[in-house]
Amino acid sequence: MMQPLWMRVSVIGKVKRFSKGYVMFVTSISSSQMKTVKSNLLHFGRELNIKSSHLTEAFARSVGFNTQAALLDDLQQANAPKVVEFDQGQFFERLSELSGVPDAMLKTSQPHWPETAFTRGVGVNDLRSSSQLSGRTKERLERLFEMMATKGVGFYRAKGSRPAYDPDGLWFGSYRSGASAMRRAFLPPIPDMWDTRSWTSLLAEDALYDSKFTYHELIEIACETHDAFSKDLELYDVVFSAVEGLYVNHDEIEGCARSVLFQREGQLSDVKASDRDQRAKPSVNAA
Repeated sequence: MMQPLWMRVSVIGKVKRFSKGYVMFVTSISSSQMKTVKSNLLHFGRELNIKSSHLTEAFARSVGFNTQAALLDDLQQANAPKVVEFDQGQFFERLSELSGVPDAMLKTSQPHWPETAFTRGVGVNDLRSSSQLSGRTKERLERLFEMMATKGVGFYRAKGSRPAYDPDGLWFGSYRSGASAMRRAFLPPIPDMWDTRSWTSLLAEDALYDSKFTYHELIEIACETHDAFSKDLELYDVVFSAVEGLYVNHDEIEGCARSVLFQREGQLSDVKASDRDQRAKPSVNAA
């Protein structure tokens, strides 16, 4: 019987915790996933005798909204998955306010149950606290993601798979040009002779080159993630996402089809600020 993924990852250190001792976690969530998250929260809520409305309102606060109605309205208007930053400290604080149950009592049985309900609901494993990435690699990732935030890069993607003939071998050997993109706010007008995808990839790869961060370094990090996963798990690609961090797409396990190994603290705020500043700049085509 295959062991759960979290049992197959060696713990080598803890990531920095804040917000009353909890890790902030950034990922995307859709309207349909909200139903699963709510169902997961209700599972724990029944054990604690907490009202459904209190749980959903606490969850809305934990992802930056004053009310559940405001969160659902925002998701409906966007008509697409929304990137949110989950703050478990805010969840417990709001739930305590609404239910009258002290924080300590809410956390007694399983202190991280809201985080589990959230990550399982959106289908993402949070492996940051048990990451096998080396200290040097984490320093390089800090530098890479800071550059991505400020220069407008959306993502870099390294594609590949573990070869069947060599299950112990590394599963990435090269980076394919074009597996990258800029964020919309940073895309200048596209010349008629260029297709959109080539133009945005070229700009993203230029930003990588200018930062003195090589394709080879991306592959080194992609290969390093190899050791965090069981040989039984089919791995697809490694994504360096400006807002969601370093994650791996893989076969579904325990309801999750991807796993996050690294996120830079404050990254989402930096991305939003950079995009806002870029949009505020006068257009080069302005009369």
